[in-house]
Amino acid sequence: MKADDAIAMRGYTIQKIFEIGKLSVHFSFTKPRDMPTVSVTDWFVYPDYTNYHGPSSLGQVFRFAELLRTQAAGADKTNSVCVHADRFDWQRTNTLFLLCAFQVLELGTPLEVAILSVHPFLAACPSFRTEGAGQCDDHIEMVHCLRGLKRAQCLGWLDNFDWREYERREDPSEGDLCWVIPGRLLAMAGPLKRGDP
Repeated sequence: MKADDAIAMRGYTIQKIFEIGKLSVHFSFTKPRDMPTVSVTDWFVYPDYTNYHGPSSLGQVFRFAELLRTQAAGADKTNSVCVHADRFDWQRTNTLFLLCAFQVLELGTPLEVAILSVHPFLAACPSFRTEGAGQCDDHIEMVHCLRGLKRAQCLGWLDNFDWREYERREDPSEGDLCWVIPGRLLAMAGPLKRGDP
């Protein structure tokens, strides 16, 4: 990362992560006042009764990609946008994951290069945690999730992916269904005891 890619603005750091055409994409833990922003903080809302803070869903990965492509399409040669997450550490982890996933899936950036682009922020972000009530001792690293995404792309499992349909099916009222292997292996939420949230 070049020294001039990090910009100190009013007490916080904004760092350039990558470019899409004429759009420079930056990241910060706080919302800057001097740059257009994209916040995905509200995308990561987990039930209070679990310690689950897992990676973004495939729907979120593709929705984020569409959001950045739309921003890039309207950019002129001076446009910059800052993606930020400023509420909880695990939301920041997910935002960095989305930035890396975009680079790997959309721009063809090698996984290691994508991780390096957000490396200065990773020390302040926790690992993902698996689902379950009570104490959680299982942690998932961002790099493992990115490797899985890249493998799914190589196998063609992400071809023609429809994030709107994915998020519709992910809704509990629609069955909370998710294709693990398209057309072959379907996952769904387990039943809850009566009275559970």
